[in-house]
Amino acid sequence: MNLKDELVLLNKNYKDFVYSNDKKELKIFNVNNKKGLKMLGFLHLYFYKRNKLIKNGNIIIGYLYRIFNDTDLNKVSIGYVIHTPNFEIQTDINKFKEIENNLNNFLSKDIKTFKEKKIYNYLVKNNGELHYFLLDKEISGYDFVYISTIPILITEAKMGLNYFISNKKYSNEILLLNNELISKIKNFNKKEVNKESENNESK
Repeated sequence: MNLKDELVLLNKNYKDFVYSNDKKELKIFNVNNKKGLKMLGFLHLYFYKRNKLIKNGNIIIGYLYRIFNDTDLNKVSIGYVIHTPNFEIQTDINKFKEIENNLNNFLSKDIKTFKEKKIYNYLVKNNGELHYFLLDKEISGYDFVYISTIPILITEAKMGLNYFISNKKYSNEILLLNNELISKIKNFNKKEVNKESENNESK
């Protein structure tokens, strides 16, 4: 199965999982459920929107390209993620690498305007706050390319392509899906099919 087909199937299974489980079961997707991240961002609006994001979000592929380790924010690391709703970019790691290279070119040039300085600060100065912002096409090379910063545990960190829950309509935050959660989503409908098969056999 190629990456595009896998992403479509994951989203179908995820929607089925969300609609088939109650709020308690869906806590596994919330970073509040992880040791070290429980109270992260409790003073910010996105903290209180996570349940809505989980219920209404879509699974996307993003590109984790940078990690700040051991920040002052409860010793939680901050990951920088390139992401986009553009399906063709999501499933092509070479396009993500091209965008990363364009970012590096921007950071190496002479920063002059206020707007450029603001973007520069977002990209290089970690102050423990989470960001979700649109990159100018002149910088990224593509339309609708975003940079998000996320709280991350080093035990879960995997540079490069990763799966995330995202829906900007509900929250300016994206949630990392680790391998365990991805496996649970992939196997969800398989379990349901097996249960149905067992029930039919017992009749």
